[in-house]
Amino acid sequence: MFEIAEDDPAWPELRRRIGDKHTYIGTQFTDKERLEAKWCIIRGVRSIVSYRIPRVDAWSQEYFTSSCEKCGTGWKQIAPFKLRAEPRLGKNHFCSFGGGFELFCVAPVCEEFERMGLKGFESRPVLLGTKGREQVQNLRQIVVGAMAEPSVAEQVAENDRYTRTVCPNCCQTGGCRCAKRL
Repeated sequence: MFEIAEDDPAWPELRRRIGDKHTYIGTQFTDKERLEAKWCIIRGVRSIVSYRIPRVDAWSQEYFTSSCEKCGTGWKQIAPFKLRAEPRLGKNHFCSFGGGFELFCVAPVCEEFERMGLKGFESRPVLLGTKGREQVQNLRQIVVGAMAEPSVAEQVAENDRYTRTVCPNCCQTGGCRCAKRL
């Protein structure tokens, strides 16, 4: 993995060589561009998957339930995540398990969001240890209830990497666990 700017002289040749191969290309926006955007997708760049309990099953029934056992459509998080230790984030304010949907942030971020009166999300505690008797002090989970319009979300999440699929079990369309890779 490496970073290269589109105005770098090597970019046109690199883009030609990448072609249509499965490659992640991201865009870095300025603070001004982010503040003026109608929608902003936040992803945690820092992965804390090594702190997670359990580390092997991403869809553990301890944390999730779904309405369809075959494709996972309708899944819902039912319990706070547990970590084996307080994660070290360095200068990062956001992090995730690298799975794409979970987002965590340091407590001052939640405090600032509250001060600004931001809506459409809730913050949840993250628990410590297998028994989960205490909370991780430096981290909260951000759970977003409001979603971008389908034209934005589908283009990014489905059309770029997946095709629409109808689950033969529940007849619902989509759901990243039953989508076919292009």
